[in-house]
Amino acid sequence: MACGAGEGTSQEQALAMPFAPTTASQPHNQQQQLAYVQQALLEQPENALVWYRKAKLHHEMAQPQQAIEAINKALALDSTQENYYLLKAQALGTANQNAAALTAARKAEARNGLTPMLAQTFIDLYLNEGQDQLALDYAGKMISLDGQSHEAYLMRAQLRLDINDTAGASADLYNALRLAPGLTAAYQLQYSLALARQQPASALTWLNKALHVQAVPDTAWLQVASLHQQLGQPDSAVLALKTLQKQPAQQLSATLALSQLW
Repeated sequence: MACGAGEGTSQEQALAMPFAPTTASQPHNQQQQLAYVQQALLEQPENALVWYRKAKLHHEMAQPQQAIEAINKALALDSTQENYYLLKAQALGTANQNAAALTAARKAEARNGLTPMLAQTFIDLYLNEGQDQLALDYAGKMISLDGQSHEAYLMRAQLRLDINDTAGASADLYNALRLAPGLTAAYQLQYSLALARQQPASALTWLNKALHVQAVPDTAWLQVASLHQQLGQPDSAVLALKTLQKQPAQQLSATLALSQLW
């Protein structure tokens, strides 16, 4: 799973960026912003914050090696900033240098404690390492930091489902939907949870909800038909496949599935 961009800090907000125009010419394109940063570095090569901004731009542009080089420059000039270590951890994680990324993340935590963004970074890194339990532990810490985050509950639900903790996943999905009743991503997880529990009727309910809000691809009608078959509802299975047959790209697969029903 890819690491996200670093969060801003009061230091970054308080210092006026030496390269940033204050008029309507403020650039919005990342390449333009990078050009401003590089020009600023020619004038202020010892400015750690500008190196950090360069690293952040490279990270956002999916250029991890350039991001790592720039954030190392920033840290060489100022090793006290937690957000610098956080960005380094994220860039190293994107470059699949997980051991070094975890070291940087731990340094960020030592300087400023655990934040939701840092917890997310730990989760991503531990998942990359295949250490699902440690990722799950940090998902719990993320919820402790922000108990009103439906994203955190949804993430932990997925992690719990991955290790077949269906009871825990169900509780987290309940909380995610309590906090965000229209959360379409939760519909897909509820469907997966119902399948894991071998509850085809419940799975069908959640899959239909996901289809209604277009949260799943049209091919999900194949799963709808299969669930209707499991429930002894062949006519409904046929209707589902005929619905899929209306999609030009899916006509062949729907027709084949119908021929198997008949």
